[in-house]
Amino acid sequence: MCRDELVRPAQKIRTRLLFTPRAQINNEDTYSSEGHDFDYDLAHKGVDSETHNEDTLYSSEDVDCSSEDLEMCDFFTHTGPVEVCVTPELQQQLAAAYELLSPAQSAVPAVKEYTDAMHKAVEHLVARLTVSLHEEGLLSGAHITVQSSDNALSFIVTGHVQDEKMSLSVPNVSSLAQLCCQLCPGTEQNASIIAKEFRNSLENDCLSLLFQKHCWAPTNDSSSLWASRMLGKVQQLSQQSIDDNLMFWEQYAAFTGHPKHPMSKRKTGLTLLEVAKYSPEFAPRVHLKLLAVSVTLLNVFPSPEAWQTLCSKACPDAMDILRASVGLENANDYILMPVHPVNFPKMCELFRSQFENGQMILLKDEAEEATLATLPTLSLRTMHPVGATFQGYRIKLPVPVATTSLPRFVSPVEVRGSHILNDVFRQLSLPKQLVVQLEEFGAHLRFGEGEMHSSEEAQYCSFLLRQSPGSVGDENCLHVPLSSMFCRQEGGAVLWEELWQQHQISDGRAWFESYVLVVLRAQLSVFLRYGMALEAHQQNTCLEFTKEGYLNRLIYQELGGGTYWDEQRLETLPGIDFRDRVYEGDDILEPWGKCVNVLRHTMLESHLLPLARVATAHFKLPSQALSSVLVSCLHTFFEDDCAAQDVAKDQLSSSEYNSLFTPCIERLLRRGETKALLKMRLMQTKVEQYAPSTTNVQ
Repeated sequence: MCRDELVRPAQKIRTRLLFTPRAQINNEDTYSSEGHDFDYDLAHKGVDSETHNEDTLYSSEDVDCSSEDLEMCDFFTHTGPVEVCVTPELQQQLAAAYELLSPAQSAVPAVKEYTDAMHKAVEHLVARLTVSLHEEGLLSGAHITVQSSDNALSFIVTGHVQDEKMSLSVPNVSSLAQLCCQLCPGTEQNASIIAKEFRNSLENDCLSLLFQKHCWAPTNDSSSLWASRMLGKVQQLSQQSIDDNLMFWEQYAAFTGHPKHPMSKRKTGLTLLEVAKYSPEFAPRVHLKLLAVSVTLLNVFPSPEAWQTLCSKACPDAMDILRASVGLENANDYILMPVHPVNFPKMCELFRSQFENGQMILLKDEAEEATLATLPTLSLRTMHPVGATFQGYRIKLPVPVATTSLPRFVSPVEVRGSHILNDVFRQLSLPKQLVVQLEEFGAHLRFGEGEMHSSEEAQYCSFLLRQSPGSVGDENCLHVPLSSMFCRQEGGAVLWEELWQQHQISDGRAWFESYVLVVLRAQLSVFLRYGMALEAHQQNTCLEFTKEGYLNRLIYQELGGGTYWDEQRLETLPGIDFRDRVYEGDDILEPWGKCVNVLRHTMLESHLLPLARVATAHFKLPSQALSSVLVSCLHTFFEDDCAAQDVAKDQLSSSEYNSLFTPCIERLLRRGETKALLKMRLMQTKVEQYAPSTTNVQ
């Protein structure tokens, strides 16, 4: 086979550009894909940002690959047939999963509906992949277009590798995965795995799109969700209804998925039927299995007795079944453990002897299994109990499923870390703009020397109980996950825009400044005071708004699984220094630079900067107006009362404490490092990877 057959250049092929404008872009380097805005440098497309218009940016265009370009693409030699979007087998699987989800009277989608949904899922994947390739330095100025006709598709990829132009035709998803791996040296052997992850994400997104269009949209006015779900309800809200309302918004955010991850809908380990039964997009009722587990097998926090007492109050029926199953005289020797049904087969495999000898018992009420009804939150493994059982709590459980970047276990390290930080947070002088959902209760299987099981096995037998947002939220305020605010409604507007319209916010600059100050007081203040960086990204953050539409507080979740602490800073805080209490391998303790990276990624790159772009366009402000507000707020924040030193706990002198501010702000403002989510997948690693950031705050 000759080389021309191996690498097929695109010869002036007319293609449809993926990115479609959803709103006027006012000199903002932003492409809009279905669901999210993505940063993109127009200069990499050779477009003058001062003179661009929708025709030049968003219409079809000629993609030319010359013979010189072909020479630059020699490293990519994979070929194959054009991808079939929806095979008969996949259509059958999608139809079976859809039938499980749809109302009895709902019509089965026509064949074309499956193909259209897959085309849209491909657009979602390619939009995120384009941004990741560019931002992570794998393909500068990356641009991917999709050629589609009927039930087939292929891709054209252009960009620069080491200042050399690259432009080539990519015939299918497998080839696209191979190209990504070849752009990341040392990962070529992972191409087939990446292709499977791409396809898994595509298939799950296809099912989500079908459900959203045919089942969810007919009963929800997605053009005015804020008005229908929020306005007029403030006086009616209670703790329980705050949590119930938040579950609607978590489902809404789940339709879009992770804002940047190319495999945003990946759920490796689940079939499409299981995705339909357990994923938050579909708001399924998930019945957790309940075990009685011998306390001799577990480390229970804060103690077995405290957990048993809580369960007797929060889940009395299940505790009655436990006592009947083990005998009243043995009841204190066991604790109640909820188990996700997806994880139960793995537990039976790993802990067969414990089930056989009665140390683990599946609870049954007469002939039927005892279960706990829950709904999955946006994170899939964190469950919202339905009804009065465990009211005011959420339950975080291990599931042997890999979503986006990681397998979703609950490790012993995280359980122990959450218990430690739960105690530490109670000692801190937190700003009133920050509320933390504490995680007082949890357990994990004992592991290591002298025990029967390893830490790897123990991560399948664990749980955490976390306060719900409703249990700490103000009943006179409005609550919504940060992730849902960036999702696009029918008609193209993101939820931010409806908030501003419904609450008649006209001064965008003043509103944004007020918002920024609340976020800085919640996140930056605790980093300056204590060296603690909260991973308050879109999934981990709930926004609490006043009834006038202004941000009141951030409600944050994830203690042991999302808090990073400057280890050196703890040396000056002896009253809260917990370094000798964490398990070996715990990543809570990190260097200062890593903590600032976390703060920059979550507070700026995932939150305030994309919000500034949306607000700039909506309020028709000058392009740099809100970034100037953000920079000014950062520079002057040290004068804010929330930035004051906690002199009761801090051994630093006032001058030493004051010296912490400038390096932190300088690091936040300059182009630092951004989390490289695509590289993590290409490398098949759980270790966080970073790339030089392309985002400049100033």
